[in-house]
Amino acid sequence: MNLLICDDEKTILEGMVAITSEFKEWPLTVFAAMSSEEAIRIIQTKSLDAAIFDIDIDERSGIDLAKFYRNCNPEGLVVFITSYASYAIDAFQVEAVKYLIKPVQSYKFYEILNFLKNKIEEQTFIENHMFKTVAIKVNGKQTLIKQSDIIYIEKAGKKSTFHTVNGRYEGRESIKGIYESLSKDMFLKCHQGYIVNIDHIYKLERYIVYIGDQKIPIPVSKANVEQVQEAIKRRIWGE
Repeated sequence: MNLLICDDEKTILEGMVAITSEFKEWPLTVFAAMSSEEAIRIIQTKSLDAAIFDIDIDERSGIDLAKFYRNCNPEGLVVFITSYASYAIDAFQVEAVKYLIKPVQSYKFYEILNFLKNKIEEQTFIENHMFKTVAIKVNGKQTLIKQSDIIYIEKAGKKSTFHTVNGRYEGRESIKGIYESLSKDMFLKCHQGYIVNIDHIYKLERYIVYIGDQKIPIPVSKANVEQVQEAIKRRIWGE
């Protein structure tokens, strides 16, 4: 995570930077700024995931800096730190994800870092999975299907049938070729003729995995039982 911290009080800024050095849960690169000019330079030259702004900083307000930052990086996360609770309403104009009142306690700041980490992981998941598509030919026309919409895929003779939340699609692509184009942390090939979306697995019973709200039974080859068990464990426990 690339993080900008902007505060014109040296002691407070150094204290926050020191806390980030103890944050071991995720790789963290910190850019510190004591002025709005320095903050603008960093915003313009660095790829930032999140920014923490002191609302009351030199001739510019932290809110103005946050607006500038969001114009440069619409997906960037913003946290405000200030001594004045009255700024809270203005802070929401730039959709700040968190808002802290000084003096900021170490454990509170640590919570902010964890919160930002989780938000960025959530954004990354959406970018990597929710909007990824797979291309198939349906009735001679290329069709894009969101990977997140796929429940399972089955081999049907020389065709492949995609069972999705929006209905069924039949394509001529091979199961092997389809599997190679899918996100491996989202799908698994449980059988020679079946690919399932891990998020739609209901349960596994011996050599049958049940998929979706309708609990559709899908065969699991003996060699893939352990792989399915591990996928279910990751889904439940996040391991």
